[in-house]
Amino acid sequence: VMVFNGIMDQQEIEEFYQSFEPVPVADLSIPDSRFEGDFSRPAYHAQPTASWTNEPHGLTYHKGKYHIFYQKNGNGPYWSQINWGHQTSDDLINWKEEDAVLWPSPGFDQVGIWSGHCVIDDDGVPTIMYTGVNGIKAVMALAHGNDAMDQWTKYEGNPVVNAPPPTYNTMDFRDPY
Repeated sequence: VMVFNGIMDQQEIEEFYQSFEPVPVADLSIPDSRFEGDFSRPAYHAQPTASWTNEPHGLTYHKGKYHIFYQKNGNGPYWSQINWGHQTSDDLINWKEEDAVLWPSPGFDQVGIWSGHCVIDDDGVPTIMYTGVNGIKAVMALAHGNDAMDQWTKYEGNPVVNAPPPTYNTMDFRDPY
């Protein structure tokens, strides 16, 4: 924070701003060696390289690969902006971390993509039903994927379940399986 004794005009502001070196962009990548030798890290367990993860969902076999999804925050080891991480395997032992597949967007799931499940529908289309949270309530929504299950499109008619049944006594109606 800087305090000036007077008001700067536009040219003075620009000259002052130009006098500083640009702030470098932080490298938030996790090196593969970070947990090397950690005796408490499971050897045969689908898990991201680092950051916050929770609740695996939708173990699915499709087009010759196993897929598992899970709640993830790739920004750090804390609960915020939850998306769906994705891993693939040929043998259920060795897992490869893929790019996250579902991200919060403004509206019904802006706080996070939470619990749900992945299935292959009757037409052979990978389909995820998940809990979307907007900060006030949870709803249920759909997304449809490609055969590699690495590109997903949220259903235009979301949320598909916008409220609990009339006899349900709480607003927290969620976690479709």
